[in-house]
Amino acid sequence: SQISILKSQFSISPNPANTHFTIHGIDTHGAYGVIIRDTHGRTLLNTQLSILNSQISIPNFPSGIYYVTVTTPTSTVTRKLTVVK
Repeated sequence: SQISILKSQFSISPNPANTHFTIHGIDTHGAYGVIIRDTHGRTLLNTQLSILNSQISIPNFPSGIYYVTVTTPTSTVTRKLTVVK
């Protein structure tokens, strides 16, 4: 199914990240949403992207653990991102 394909192919690199990371493996031809939250559940970034491999800049994020959620029309998947400064 498309949902299982998204879960298996969606990845973040580099991880740990410093000033940016790239989302890979989103199998959609339209826009998709990206939300980054901290460990307290606070939303730090909420954006829409429309290209398959997308770089996201995070120069002001302090070191720590974050959760990156990608939402397509058919699925929502979250991955853990570590930021090291």
